[in-house]
Amino acid sequence: MSYIVENLWDCQYCGTKGNRGRDYVCPNCGKTRDESVKFYLPDEITEYKEPIEQGPDWYCPYCNSYNRHSVNNCECCGAERGSKNYFDIQNSPEKFENYTASENLEDEDEFTEPTFIEQEYTPRQYTPVKISVPQTYKRYEPPKPQVEKKSRRKFHFTWKRAAAVLLLLALIITGIAAIPRYKNITVSALDWQREIDIETNTLVQEDDWSVPADAVEVLYTRQEIHHYDKVLDHYKTVTEQKSRQVQDGYDVSYTYRDLGNGFSERIENKTPRYRTEYYTETHEEPVYRDEPVYRTKYYYTVWRYIYSYTVTSSGDDTVEPYWGSYTFVGDQREGGRREKYSVTYLNKKDKEKTAIANSQEIWEQLEVGNKYQVKMSLNRIIEVKGEG
Repeated sequence: MSYIVENLWDCQYCGTKGNRGRDYVCPNCGKTRDESVKFYLPDEITEYKEPIEQGPDWYCPYCNSYNRHSVNNCECCGAERGSKNYFDIQNSPEKFENYTASENLEDEDEFTEPTFIEQEYTPRQYTPVKISVPQTYKRYEPPKPQVEKKSRRKFHFTWKRAAAVLLLLALIITGIAAIPRYKNITVSALDWQREIDIETNTLVQEDDWSVPADAVEVLYTRQEIHHYDKVLDHYKTVTEQKSRQVQDGYDVSYTYRDLGNGFSERIENKTPRYRTEYYTETHEEPVYRDEPVYRTKYYYTVWRYIYSYTVTSSGDDTVEPYWGSYTFVGDQREGGRREKYSVTYLNKKDKEKTAIANSQEIWEQLEVGNKYQVKMSLNRIIEVKGEG
């Protein structure tokens, strides 16, 4: 069975507050409650255990009064049942306009006179009662569940973190420096340098897990650790503490649904409540050992080209860049060539700096003493726009 609470209402005529929801007329002035009435809950909620009328009250537009849902004719004026009920009027944007059967008859051509039933009408008799003025009812709000706040881990300074921060800063600075920019420079010197590496074929000793085809002689072999295999050694018992959420009853809160007849029905809202339960769990965990795997390692001699020396040539813009000369002695060969074209310049603040031309063609476009607008990236001149 539903938990029923009797509402209260205020008289708009005499100002009496806290009239009982079951009363259709004000016990102080005898006026019926009209469309302006809005029910509200009392401060102290108690259960109303008597039988109540089912369904919302309906509104009589002829005498401006409410009637019980079960009657089909107005208990005040005898008019037939109106089409609007308590909720229709409360939810309408504008209140239903009040009028009686004797009002505006001449202005309404299609007005139909209400049908009255022939019965002796005895006005309701009420004894005025003293009613305390209720306070505004505050709807019960269930307490919010307490959420455990996770403690923040304190940041501990370590050399690894410092190195990571410095590396990040270096990457950022390098990235910014790599963005091509235009600069105005005055060339003060131009230099070049070319290098040739010379390698000599030499008999050297090497070792490997197999003998290459060009090996000259195998000196010796021996068994050495090639790698390690993970081998199951034993099992160990591991006990872990874990947690889980277990339902620990319900948090109950109540809301009240207006029935539109002077009463409200209490609605029970149940929210599951949980608690943290700790328990231990035991399981067997495998333990592995590193088992060395041996293989034969070969030590042998083989001919390899090894770096011997570098032939260097250099000069300034007055000398045409050239590669240095050399003569092979025995079994030798070139190991590689490198060239670098340097540009010494004065910036806007007349400070002398050095940059590298990206190619010989760019370097040859520059002349000592002239001003240029160049495009630079990572201290390299990648383009000459023209004289500045």
